[in-house]
Amino acid sequence: MQLVLDGLDRLAPKATSFLFLQTLTHEPLPHLRLIMLSREEPPFGLQEFKIKQQVYILTNEDLAFRVEETRSFFRETRKVSLNPSQVAGIQSSTEGWVGGLVLFSEALERLPEGERERYIAERIPNQFRQEAFRFFEEVILSSQPSEIRDFLIKSSILDKMEAEFIGDLLETKEMEKILQDAARKHLFVQSSYEEGKGWVFRYHQLFQDFLQMKFKTEFSSEKQKALYLKTGLLLQKGTRQEEAIRFFLKAEDYKSAVFEIEKIGYDLFIAGRLSDLQEWLQALPEEIIQRNPWLLYYLSLTRMRTAPAKNMVSFYQALNLFEKAGDVRGCLVSLTGLINATTLSGHDLVPMIEMANKGENLLRTMGRDLYPRERSNLWGLIGLGFICFHPQKAYQAAQNAYLIARETKEPVLQIYALMRIFQILLVQHEIYRIDEISKETENLLKKYPYHPLEISYRVFRGIYSFSKGDLEKSETEFEYAKKECQRLGLSYLYTINLREYMILKMNLGQYQEAEDLGQHLLQLSTTLGQTRQTGIILYNLGRNRYFEGDYKKAEEYLEQSYEILSAEGSSYPWYLYRINVLRGFMAIYNHPNESIFKDLQNALDYSLSVSSGYSFEAHFALALLSWQKKDKKKTAFHLRSGFEIAKEKGDSYFPYISPRDKARIYALAVEIGDEEQCDQVLKILSTRPLPQAEPELERLSKHSDPNIRAKAAKIKLALHRSTLPRLRIETLGGFRVLRSSSPVKEEEWHGSEPKTCSRPLWPRERKGSGRKSLWKTSGRKGNRPSWRRILKVSSIDSGGSLSRTWIKNKVIPMSY
Repeated sequence: MQLVLDGLDRLAPKATSFLFLQTLTHEPLPHLRLIMLSREEPPFGLQEFKIKQQVYILTNEDLAFRVEETRSFFRETRKVSLNPSQVAGIQSSTEGWVGGLVLFSEALERLPEGERERYIAERIPNQFRQEAFRFFEEVILSSQPSEIRDFLIKSSILDKMEAEFIGDLLETKEMEKILQDAARKHLFVQSSYEEGKGWVFRYHQLFQDFLQMKFKTEFSSEKQKALYLKTGLLLQKGTRQEEAIRFFLKAEDYKSAVFEIEKIGYDLFIAGRLSDLQEWLQALPEEIIQRNPWLLYYLSLTRMRTAPAKNMVSFYQALNLFEKAGDVRGCLVSLTGLINATTLSGHDLVPMIEMANKGENLLRTMGRDLYPRERSNLWGLIGLGFICFHPQKAYQAAQNAYLIARETKEPVLQIYALMRIFQILLVQHEIYRIDEISKETENLLKKYPYHPLEISYRVFRGIYSFSKGDLEKSETEFEYAKKECQRLGLSYLYTINLREYMILKMNLGQYQEAEDLGQHLLQLSTTLGQTRQTGIILYNLGRNRYFEGDYKKAEEYLEQSYEILSAEGSSYPWYLYRINVLRGFMAIYNHPNESIFKDLQNALDYSLSVSSGYSFEAHFALALLSWQKKDKKKTAFHLRSGFEIAKEKGDSYFPYISPRDKARIYALAVEIGDEEQCDQVLKILSTRPLPQAEPELERLSKHSDPNIRAKAAKIKLALHRSTLPRLRIETLGGFRVLRSSSPVKEEEWHGSEPKTCSRPLWPRERKGSGRKSLWKTSGRKGNRPSWRRILKVSSIDSGGSLSRTWIKNKVIPMSY
């Protein structure tokens, strides 16, 4: 038998009916199941029954619908079809509260179908809010004693309630008992136990919104601010600065808010919590921010990616205020921000070299133990500031950043510094020096993974792989970075990754895809006012057209790029040098005049003055132009110089020279270069086949000079061999020959003699036999092919390798 008792919460706490129920539960009748319905637990002990699992209590949390239950309620009970995002929105608004779902569904049913989607899209629709609030007023709040009603309204200013804290705030004793009673009465209060804090309580979000509305309408503005201020002071005393700031701002106690923001603003920036910092600053009056250098600095940090040009002014203002106040730490961080903003915006409010020198002087005059984190960050940015003017100083600055970071033992700071070194080496084209830095960075990222830095590293690895000619690896890195940037919303890094991906696309011959990427990036940079970025993208669009062979359109892009990057206050000699070199290559096809030689020579002088690893490009462009003018002496000089620099820097791919121009350079090296250059070309083409080089080699193989013909034939033969599969001879466990990974079939052998003659080449050690045997080729008479055609071996021993062999007259490199 089941006995159902409803509305027990309407009984007085000391009602005699509870004595009857207590007896009934402690001395139950056989075959009786008791079901009690109440908004609160009855005032007699049920703990013993809970332990013995003889009673089951359903709370608000238990009764709340899950997402799937909410979907079923609307679909099956209310006959309303909703998509997953609409269900999620309703679930978020009601937190699964069944009463709220009923109110929501009734509101939907009263609306025309055309208006339902808009209604659901609102976070908490006004009509639903009003009906829910009416329910809370009539059913919940009006039935509470005045002291509980006052407590509920005042405590609603807190997202989480701790008994001791709220007791101090409201000056009320036994707060935990009051809160536990509220939870027991299911007044839309949820409780949970947290380590170190004890029991923590929170209101259902919709009920808290209702209480907050009552707080703002029933209490004067002065009383509201007084409670906010008291809350902020208690939180400040408990070293809960972030929560304190929020209440100080609500109380309009800006002095206290500014004091706390100054202390923790930089840590929030390092943690990437710019939105929180921005929210606080927006709540402060503008005049307070303009007078305070730290607030100006923090405001600039929050707008770094969206308004870099505007931020340069506020960084500069902050720097001046810090200098007047003698705040060394402030000078360090504002100089760092100013250099970074200049790099992003492309406008020099103060010349980059001047800022780099200023930062260097400041760092060299201050104590070595002061502000290590700030010093490391500034040294890293100084490295970027010097890179276009003094590459060696740039590298040294980045090294200083890393050494200081190691002393701090902060892994993220060390990774940042290593990434600066990586970046500088990439710009200098010092490819051979990167592997060690890369290994060190990877070890740190494995121990201390930090996702944004890992993505930055993958972008740099993509550029590095691309520079070495490993295009497949480069594409893998760029694709990974692209997806992760989209997932995490890393817009600035996403832009850099796409810019480098665009360069890879043109090297893959995917010119239209590169053009599309460039136009997309151009629109983004123009919208954001990133002048320097716009100039760089235009330069890359020009280079893409140069690769494609559309020199007219390429020149249009380069003209726009040059105009932006050479404008007053926006001088970037590095890219101006690259533009002039690119124009030099294009002049080969457009009847060059004397001015292009002058521009190229200036570009070469600049690149040599800064020890640029890319100076070989200017040499190669001058070599091709000099050859066109029939100046063999200058051609030979520039050709030799270019190959020497490329060899020194470890470059054999030349990623920024078009395939047709690379083919012409290689052909020129064969035609007028020495043996060393010819061998360099042979090595390059053997490892990086270039289809455009084949017609040039074919032309040279018919040259009137026999030496040139011989060099061309040597390279052609090496290229032919590089395309053939390798052979491997296995003798352990039986004799067999494999081509690549597949065994050579019996029918593929040209007769039996090659196979028969191959066996003795790997003899077992016999007593008295020498380790080395000399096989000589000889001819044989008859219809069978000669041994010279079948097998040619020279000087082999048990640890050597078969230099070449013929299987069906195909020359194939061999090893075992």
